[in-house]
Amino acid sequence: MNFEYHPVDWVIEAKRECFKCKKITPVVYTASPYQNHDRVREPHEASAQVLANRFKFWKKGMNKTQGKEVYANHCIHCGLIQGNGFVSHIIQEALDDSNNNMLRAQSKGDVVLHDPIYIDDTDDYIDRGYCGLCTRKLQPIKNKRYNGGSGKDWKTRRYHIKCWKTLKDSEY
Repeated sequence: MNFEYHPVDWVIEAKRECFKCKKITPVVYTASPYQNHDRVREPHEASAQVLANRFKFWKKGMNKTQGKEVYANHCIHCGLIQGNGFVSHIIQEALDDSNNNMLRAQSKGDVVLHDPIYIDDTDDYIDRGYCGLCTRKLQPIKNKRYNGGSGKDWKTRRYHIKCWKTLKDSEY
C-alpha cells in the first residue's frame, strides 16, 4: 500500500494577542487526524520543518521554559515567541467549543484549516530507519522471533506495524 498522500498532521491557524505588543498575530499548530482525544499536539520535527517552509512566523526560537531552541510561533509585529502550550490551548478550546469538529470551528471563525501535512511532504526530513508517520526509530522485525535477525522487509520498511495499521484502517 502507498500512503504518501495520507495526512500526518492537520494544520490549524488561530489568532491571538501577543504578550508583548498586544497586537493580534496569527499562530499555527497541528492536530492528529487519527486521534479523537488529545488531538491537538506539538508537531514532530519533520512536520515542524514543513510548517517553517509554509509560514514565516513559525521558526526556531529559544524557549526559556524548556531551556532549548524549539520551533514555535513568533509575533509578526514584534517577533516575540508565542508559547506552544498557550497556542495549543487556544486551538483546543476552539475545537472543544465546536464539539471537536474542525469544520464547525472553522465555520464559526475560531480557526482556519490549512492544507494538511502529508507523508509525502515529510519524506525529505525523515531519515531512513525512522517511521514515516510518528517519526520514531523503527525496530527490526525478526524472521523467527526466538532467534533474532532482520526481516526481509527491513530495507524498504517505512512504518511501525501499529502506524501501518492506523494508515491502512483510515478513511484517507
